[in-house]
Amino acid sequence: MARVTPDGDVTEFPIPSPDSQPRAMAVHPDGSIWFVETSANALGRIDAGGRITEHPVPIPGASLRGVTVALDGELWFTANAANRIGRMAPDGSMLGSYPIPTSGSGARCIATMADGRIVFTCHDTGTIGEIVKGRGA
Repeated sequence: MARVTPDGDVTEFPIPSPDSQPRAMAVHPDGSIWFVETSANALGRIDAGGRITEHPVPIPGASLRGVTVALDGELWFTANAANRIGRMAPDGSMLGSYPIPTSGSGARCIATMADGRIVFTCHDTGTIGEIVKGRGA
């Protein structure tokens, strides 16, 4: 992670897991930034002071690609290789893991809409998925 000021000063924040392949970030209402660590199979959180904590995801070989913050503050993420959508509490505890009905969907980006709906891209099938809360989620 790095911070760049308007004057061009750069501050880097080393991630604890080497070669974690950080990507996709989302801002939490508490001011922290959450990101996926693809090869570390974890979600990372960086607070305003630059401290990074890692939260392992218990989905083997998930290949995390995207993360979003729901209106209630929970984190939802795509587990590309596992063809699943995961859900984590802001304290790092797992709340669930849900299969995507279309096999080999290649879920990548995920976003929270202003009305609270959560949608994600299925790169390998050329579709958009939506998480329907209240049916197991």
